[in-house]
Amino acid sequence: VHDGRIWRAMEDEQGGTGWGNWFRAFVMSAPVDADLLKASNWTASNRVARDGSWLGGRFGGWLEGNAVLTPEGRIVDILRVAGVPEKAAIVQISQDGKTASFDPENGFVDFPGGGHKFTIRYDAKSNAYWSLSNPSIGGSFRNTLALLRSKDLVNWEMRCILAHHPDRRNHGFQY
Repeated sequence: VHDGRIWRAMEDEQGGTGWGNWFRAFVMSAPVDADLLKASNWTASNRVARDGSWLGGRFGGWLEGNAVLTPEGRIVDILRVAGVPEKAAIVQISQDGKTASFDPENGFVDFPGGGHKFTIRYDAKSNAYWSLSNPSIGGSFRNTLALLRSKDLVNWEMRCILAHHPDRRNHGFQY
């Protein structure tokens, strides 16, 4: 919730063919006191499609975004990046929530576990953003769960490993 609105990161599947190729990032928002079941109360941004040439041609797509308030007071959509396990993408959202944009030169950030689903939350007491993620330790699997911290949403540090199991085939954390 920010500036009297509820914000939600979303993706649609209209950007192409094949898994990952079709996801287009966008956000939706509605006034906090609105009837959220009434479609006309929601504002949606434009959809931003992937470009397969990003990240040296390794960018497989983005999905499972997080609507997050930056330290500067702006909403961004931070998404997992398929194809490059330790990256996340930050899509910029306009103040009115109608325009989403992405700068491939500056929008990708190093993020342990960025290739898997993650959740980001802000903690006012520590004045930091915290995330649970599955860093790629020994391959791109979900058998390790880590706690990450950032002060600015760009620079992330792994604070600790919360759970790990050596059997990566039958053990996973998240979801």
